[in-house]
Amino acid sequence: MRKILSLVLALVIVGLSGLAFPAEAEVGTVSMRVDAMHTATNEVALQVYVVNSGAPVTLTFNSGYWYDVEVRGPSLYYKDSQGKAYIQMIIDKRFPTGNTHVATLKFSSLKEGTYSFRAWLVNQNVSVEGAFSVGKVPEPTDIAGSWARQYIWDALQKRLLSASSQAFRPSEPISRGQFLVALAKALNVQPVTLESLGQNPFKDVDVNNGASGYFWALYNRSVATGYPDGTLRPYNFLTRAETAKLLAVAVSGTTTFEESASDMRQPPFYWVFTDTNGHWAERYISYVWRNALMLGYPDRTFKPNDYLTKEQAAVILDRLSNAVVNK
Repeated sequence: MRKILSLVLALVIVGLSGLAFPAEAEVGTVSMRVDAMHTATNEVALQVYVVNSGAPVTLTFNSGYWYDVEVRGPSLYYKDSQGKAYIQMIIDKRFPTGNTHVATLKFSSLKEGTYSFRAWLVNQNVSVEGAFSVGKVPEPTDIAGSWARQYIWDALQKRLLSASSQAFRPSEPISRGQFLVALAKALNVQPVTLESLGQNPFKDVDVNNGASGYFWALYNRSVATGYPDGTLRPYNFLTRAETAKLLAVAVSGTTTFEESASDMRQPPFYWVFTDTNGHWAERYISYVWRNALMLGYPDRTFKPNDYLTKEQAAVILDRLSNAVVNK
């Protein structure tokens, strides 16, 4: 990994800022979101979830089937509820603050072309629609003004990240799962099977999830270890501090960093950022800064608790993938 670090350090350093997500439509504080991840050649996994930006809320549904997803494309028509039992009943479903996973849909052997999707909460005014492409990647219409435009475009062409309906939404946050899949691809880490792993280490990761093989591969490398409660929380947004830890462990190949807290408080790191002293990720932030994997803001802050944005992620991932290819 030393070659990777030296190559990354040689790349043009640009400041990083904030992240994004494909498609979103909201009513009140509740919205739906769909992320299209290219998990293999001609294979796409759609991650569907509900985003609640406010206080916990309970919605009432008049059938047991409370959501639906529809996908259309070349020689493909899919509707999640089609052929499934309809239950006449009234249910209340509670959505806590944050992201709630709804479904993971994997489509393989897709033909080249554009695929449209729509997801909605049944009998609620909450839905989202968008599209993804297989084969040629159209340039998003919303990245021309981004400081990271070239990095975004490169990351899209490499299938590290995806756009929806020709929109990348560069300033929105990226999910943990989306970044982990892209990180594995950027470092040329191949997905592993459940059989080779032995057992699923994450109780909130579906074994049929199209991205699970990448999660398990990074788990094997002690990069994606999850939380003490046995969850990975792939649908939560990723903070800059969490990103620093993932990058530090993935690139260094170790989970231990000999640099002591007192060493980090000596120049130059102690004087670099005004908001990392004593932070749980200070050690990792020091590592990624020293190795030009992540930078801070002009006001000398790192903003460790802010969400990583999609444009920031694109810069990190594109530079890493270039380093791996050229090592």
